Amino acid sequence: MKPQNNPLTSWIDDEHTEAPDSPAPVDGTIAKTIADELFVHAVLEDRVQRNNEKETTNLYSVLNFISKDVPAPLRSAKHPTGFARNTQFVVVTSALSLTIALLVMFYFVVPYQKANAAMASLQKVLKATSEPLDRTYVIRLLEEYSREKKPQRLSLEAWNVRSREDVDGALLFVRGVDQFVLRMPLRSGGLRTLGCDGETSWAFRDKGPVHISNNLNRFRGALPGQQQDLPLINIYEHVNQLQSGYDITLEEYAGFLESGVTLAKISGVRNSRDVRGPKQIELFFDSDTGVIHTIRLDGLPRGRGGPKSVLFELKDQSDLGKAFFSHISHHDGQKEIREEGLRQ
Repeated sequence: MKPQNNPLTSWIDDEHTEAPDSPAPVDGTIAKTIADELFVHAVLEDRVQRNNEKETTNLYSVLNFISKDVPAPLRSAKHPTGFARNTQFVVVTSALSLTIALLVMFYFVVPYQKANAAMASLQKVLKATSEPLDRTYVIRLLEEYSREKKPQRLSLEAWNVRSREDVDGALLFVRGVDQFVLRMPLRSGGLRTLGCDGETSWAFRDKGPVHISNNLNRFRGALPGQQQDLPLINIYEHVNQLQSGYDITLEEYAGFLESGVTLAKISGVRNSRDVRGPKQIELFFDSDTGVIHTIRLDGLPRGRGGPKSVLFELKDQSDLGKAFFSHISHHDGQKEIREEGLRQ
C-alpha cells in the first residue's frame, strides 16, 4: 500500500511531471518510508536489468585472474541439464567401476593364474624326471661359504667339518626316481663311487671294499647336502621339494639351445627357515617335454662341509645299459663285498 500525500512517491509514480519547487519539512516516519521505498525500487530495477550471462563471464574472469587455472565459459555455453548431469554421473561411475575391476584382476586373478601355470609346468617336469630314461649331469661348484666368520646358528663341530669329497666336476647318472650313480673326486685323490639300482644301494672307493645294503638311503649320509631333505644326488627330490615350502614362479621363455629346444624356467624361493633345503632352486627345462637341462641350488645348508651354491648341467641322454646302475659295472670284480644295514 502506498503512503498517502507522499510527494516523493507521487513523483516516482509520475503523478506529477515536475519536482516540488522547494523541499517541505519531513517528519521521521515519512523519512523512513521514503528510504524503504527507494531501497525496494533500486532492488527491483537492478533485478530487471541484470544480465546473468555477463555476470557469469565476469565471475570466471575474476577467478581466472586469481588462479590462472579456471577457463572462462563460452558465451553460448549452457548449464548442464538434469539429464546431462545424470549421463555424466553414469559415465564417471562406470569408469570407476571398470578401474576397480581391473585392479582386482591385477592383484588377485593374474597372480593366481601365474601360480597355476607354474604348478602345471612343475608337474610336467616331475613326470619327465620320473620316467626311466637315462641322463648324465655334471656338477659344478659355483660358490663356497666364507671361513671368516661362523654363523650363530651353526655349531662349532659343523663349522669345523670339511667335506672329503669335492663336488666340483662330479658326474651324476640318473634313471627315473631311484636309480643313480655318482662319481665324486676325493680331496685326497682318487674317486668315491656310490649308486643304487632300485633294489640295492652301494658305495666304494678306489682302494677299498664295496659296501652294499638293501637300505636305499644307506650311503647318502656322508654326502654334502644329505643333511637336508633335498639330497644332492636325487634329481626327482629336487623337483618334488618345490611343491611345498617354496614360492615358485614360471618364466615360459628363458632361452634357446642350438638343438632348437625352447627352455622354460621355474624359480623356487624357500618361504620358511623350517623348510630344510636350499634357499633358492632354479630349474631350466625343455618347455615341451619337461626334461631338465640345468639345476641351480643356492644357499645350501653348511652341515658336513658342503658348498653354498652348485649347478647341475645336462651332458648326455644316451642309454646307459641295463646293468649300469649295479656296482659290478664300476669295478673289476676283485673287490671284497661287505653287506650291511637293513631296509628302512
